[in-house]
Amino acid sequence: MHFVTYYVAGGMTVFPKIQIIEHVHYWSTVVLSFFSFFFMFSLVFNRFENIQYFLSIVVSQNLFGIYPFLIGMFTIGESAEATEGSILNLTNQLLAIALILFAVTIIRFYILLLKGRYQEERNRFELGNRFELLSCIPLLIVAITGISLIIFHAIN
Repeated sequence: MHFVTYYVAGGMTVFPKIQIIEHVHYWSTVVLSFFSFFFMFSLVFNRFENIQYFLSIVVSQNLFGIYPFLIGMFTIGESAEATEGSILNLTNQLLAIALILFAVTIIRFYILLLKGRYQEERNRFELGNRFELLSCIPLLIVAITGISLIIFHAIN
C-alpha cells in the first residue's frame, strides 16, 4: 500500500512536501505495525484490551482512510490544471470537513450515552430502528456539504 501511494500515485504529483509526508507516514506505520505485533500475544491482549481496541481502530483508519485519501490527493495533483495552491486549498477543505464530521460523531455518541441508549437491558432492535436514523441526520448534513465542496472544487 505504501508503494502504491507514494510511488505510483505520488510519482508525478504537484502535492507539496511529499517526501516529508512519506517519511512521517512510513515511520508511523512501522510503529503501528510493531504495536500490532506486540498486541498479538494473548497475555498482552488480555491485560490491555482497551488499548488493543483503540490500536485496531487506528490501524484500520490508516489502511482504509489515510492511504486512500493520499492516493486521491496525489492523483488529483497529477492533473495538468493542478497547482500547489489549489491542492493545498482542497486538502485544507477536506481536512476541515473531516474534523467537523469527527466532532459531530463524537457529540452524537456522547449525547446517546448520556441518554442511556447503550445500556445492556435495551433491545437491539429498538436501538437500531428508533433513534439511529434520526441521530444520523447531522452526519448526513456534514457529509453532503463535504461532497458538494469536492464537486465544486473539481468543476472549478
